[in-house]
Amino acid sequence: MAASVLAAELGLPLFKVDLSQVFDKYIGETEKHIEEIFRTARRNRYLLFFDEADALFAKRTAVKDSHDRYANVSAAFLLQRMEEYDGMLILATNLKDHFDDAFVRRIRFAVKFRNLDRAGRERLWRTVLEGGLPVSRDVDFGALAEAAELSPARISEAAHVAKLLAACDGNGIITKDHLREALELEAGKDETVIRRF
Repeated sequence: MAASVLAAELGLPLFKVDLSQVFDKYIGETEKHIEEIFRTARRNRYLLFFDEADALFAKRTAVKDSHDRYANVSAAFLLQRMEEYDGMLILATNLKDHFDDAFVRRIRFAVKFRNLDRAGRERLWRTVLEGGLPVSRDVDFGALAEAAELSPARISEAAHVAKLLAACDGNGIITKDHLREALELEAGKDETVIRRF
C-alpha cells in the first residue's frame, strides 16, 4: 500500500516484481531474469517493488555444494544491479534479520510500519469499504476498529471478503453480519482475538 502511494505521489509507474518469475533452476537463468527486470525498469522509469524481499535478498551461505555457489553468484549479481539502478527500489519484508548485510548497507532508508491505533484502523475500514457496495447504516466503524487489532493488509483482506459476501447475498449491502463473518475468517488464520462487534 505504501509503495503504491509513494509511486502515485512521485508520478512513477509501480512495477511489483513477481518472485516466482525471478528464480530459475537452470544455471544463469535467474541472472537473466534479474537483468531483464532492471533493464525494463530503467527504460520505463519504474519504481521497483519487491514484496517478501527477504526471499531474494537473503543472507549468503557458506559454499557446501554447487547449489550454494550459484545461489551466492545470483546474490552478487543482484547486488551489482541494485547498485547500478538509478531509480527507486522498495523492499518489503516481515523478516528484516534474514537480509544479507551487503544488501542492508545499500538501503538508504529503513521504515518500520507499526500497527495502527484504533483511530487509524477506523479510518482504514472506512476507506477500504468506500465505493462499490453500500455499507449498512447500523455498521459502527469505531466498534469494527475495536473488534480486532489487524494490520492494514489484513483489514483490506477482511473488507474484500465482506464485499464478496455481500455480493453473494444478492442484496448488495455490506452488513454487520458480513463484516463479522469476514473478521472471523481473517482472525481464524492465526487465532487473532476478536472482541464483540
